[in-house]
Amino acid sequence: MTDEKKKEFTLKITQANRTRIVVLTYELALTYLEEARNAEGYEDFVRGIQHAKCCTDQLRSVLDYSQEIALYLYRIYNYISLLLDKAMIRHNAGILDEAEQLLRKLHDAFDRIADSDTSEPAMRNTETIYSGLTYGRAGAQENVSMGNRGFIA
Repeated sequence: MTDEKKKEFTLKITQANRTRIVVLTYELALTYLEEARNAEGYEDFVRGIQHAKCCTDQLRSVLDYSQEIALYLYRIYNYISLLLDKAMIRHNAGILDEAEQLLRKLHDAFDRIADSDTSEPAMRNTETIYSGLTYGRAGAQENVSMGNRGFIA
């Protein structure tokens, strides 16, 4: 994943509530699966799948088992993990199709839920970031300004 994409996901995560973070985790997993699918060599293929597995492991680890749906989600995440392992062992990108379909369906469902979630962002005291373009002799330059959180050196 490019540094630009990582920064984009980081910014979204810092401003997201708990439900939106779940949606972003699905997006991360899908991004890593796409990277695995487009990998040039075996090492990049495996790296993409391993990163996607980390996302599904994270989703599995934050399940609230007091809710009935958690058991069903746990089983789906285990099945996705099994598919990812199988794709990695066989070096077969075609196996990723089913895992991707499941992740997309879950992403779409949680995205609809996140749209109605009006809770506060999960991360508090994060920096406010203002971004824009300034124009000078050399042309347009990107300017990113981060707010002061009370620490002055």
